[in-house]
Amino acid sequence: MRPPVTLPCLVAAFAGCVDPLPEGDPFFEPAAIYVEGAFGFDAAAGRAVAYTVAGEVVNPSITVVAVRTAYFDTLDDADRCEVVLEHDPTTGGLRAAPWVDEASEEGETTVWFGFTMPQTASVTSDCEEWDPEVWGEDPGAAIAAWSWGLGIATFDEEVQAELEDAVTSQYGDPAWEDAWDPVVFGGGFYWSGAEDDLPGGYLNNDYAFGALVDATFALVLDTDGYSINVPATEVVDGTPPSGAYAVRYWYGLDADLLHPTNL
Repeated sequence: MRPPVTLPCLVAAFAGCVDPLPEGDPFFEPAAIYVEGAFGFDAAAGRAVAYTVAGEVVNPSITVVAVRTAYFDTLDDADRCEVVLEHDPTTGGLRAAPWVDEASEEGETTVWFGFTMPQTASVTSDCEEWDPEVWGEDPGAAIAAWSWGLGIATFDEEVQAELEDAVTSQYGDPAWEDAWDPVVFGGGFYWSGAEDDLPGGYLNNDYAFGALVDATFALVLDTDGYSINVPATEVVDGTPPSGAYAVRYWYGLDADLLHPTNL
């Protein structure tokens, strides 16, 4: 799957950006939260499943990315961290979540498929040195305590327009027309904290790609060893085919909304 373009500071109006850290702050102060992930999709069963790449299993996963204000200027990994939620494929695939219908019926977005990560998912995190008075002793656990999901959907108009502008400004018009537009579509995430504000708690903040898999859900590679994208036309008709899907972040949330005190 093609890599995402370099991202600007984009935090959804649902939240907004926050001020820079005070000089000498001893803690990692998260400013924004982004959500992305990957999953195999079994169209016949209507479930999120694992897929394989060169024999290696890739489980359905959701990555919550926390960045502090400096990251928007530095793009330095020292200014970001991740909480990764991963579903064990031996327990079966993940069915379409109830919020899929709610988001599609009540909102302006049509979600073609989406799942909620179960509470039994494994959690790994490299998020450290957050203020324990705010986040507790384990910020990764505090983030994972919310319910998270992932979905593929119709494109948000602003995300699509800004993504096109970013691609063309970096790589030129042909890059969008020939390489991106034929294969990219909308994506987003479910966050339990948004249920009172958005239909189904779904935020159509991201974009997505699909890649071909064979009958065993192994990623299909071309002669150069690259994955082969699923044409967007085969997804946007509302019946996504089996494949490996990647949701990449674009808009984020104000990290203050995720404080454990909000649970």
